[in-house]
Amino acid sequence: MIYLIRHGLTQWNSGGIFRGRHDIPLSDMGRRQVHMLGKYLAEESKGESNKKNFETIYTSPLSRAHETAAIIAEYTGSKVVPENRLTDVNFGNWQGKNVSQVKEQYPDLYKTYKEHPEEASFPEGETLQECFLRCSQGFFELVRPSKGSFMLVSHRVVLKLVLIGVLQLPLSAFWRIQLDTCSISTIGKSNDMLIIKKINITSVSWCRSCSRIAIIYKVTVISIIFTCISCIYLIYN
Repeated sequence: MIYLIRHGLTQWNSGGIFRGRHDIPLSDMGRRQVHMLGKYLAEESKGESNKKNFETIYTSPLSRAHETAAIIAEYTGSKVVPENRLTDVNFGNWQGKNVSQVKEQYPDLYKTYKEHPEEASFPEGETLQECFLRCSQGFFELVRPSKGSFMLVSHRVVLKLVLIGVLQLPLSAFWRIQLDTCSISTIGKSNDMLIIKKINITSVSWCRSCSRIAIIYKVTVISIIFTCISCIYLIYN
């Protein structure tokens, strides 16, 4: 199983600012998101009949993704391996600007990006096609020799393009996929074919799982305490 994970929240995510190659760190909220995700993935990696051993986390070298991978590795014991081809798209002159500024300064190009993303070419940056070729090549090279489960931590644009590649969709489908911060998407294999299992599983889902685990743990502890008290009572009475 392959887990595609979008990095945790940053202040630029919250502000609707184009990030691209700018090295923006996780916000405090983003780190809390990732710690919760790490706990969930640690439970995913044990106690199942089809046990998932996440030996490796491949990550974009940008700090918001690399820190996400490093925090998750604290819980899963995975090895973190930077992969340059998973770096975010180069938005060029859009980087550091919010959506309103981009709309005002590049109205025609922004319209193209939203309506015909396959034709988008960011000023002093990449085209979406160039980003697609880069990240999909990297992804499929990682998949071919892999026999077990691994994680891949990257950015919204990159992960959407990877999913488009797996589904063999045209780039015009770019806006038909939504990936939130700290979300999980999973890809399985069947007869050498890649199959998308889940897309954009967010904290609403995996926090519920963590809550169930916490409840089970608390009930178990309470049961043990009750048993001990009962034993003490029987011994002294």
